[in-house]
Amino acid sequence: MRDRLIELANDNAETWAIGYQDECWWSRMALPALHSFSAAGQPLRLVEQSVAKDDPDPKAISCYGLYVPQIKQTWIRFVEGRPVSGITIRFLSWCSGKLYARGK
Repeated sequence: MRDRLIELANDNAETWAIGYQDECWWSRMALPALHSFSAAGQPLRLVEQSVAKDDPDPKAISCYGLYVPQIKQTWIRFVEGRPVSGITIRFLSWCSGKLYARGK
């Protein structure tokens, strides 16, 4: 089905565009530190990391990207937090607006 849509978009390249979207995120809290030590004969204990309530930095940062091969451009946006549906929809709406401005 994907290949059929790509072919359909290529057949209508004057008004349609193909884009490849991806997203990823990084968290300050998701992974423990990898370097740890313990006293001889004692089990290794990982300490849960926590953030102070007044810490202004975000716990996570997301990166969204869309590659549009027809115009040889990649559009990237960074946002605070994890990539959830509402943020993804805003990113895709932003991309759609940029494509619409180009006549797509």
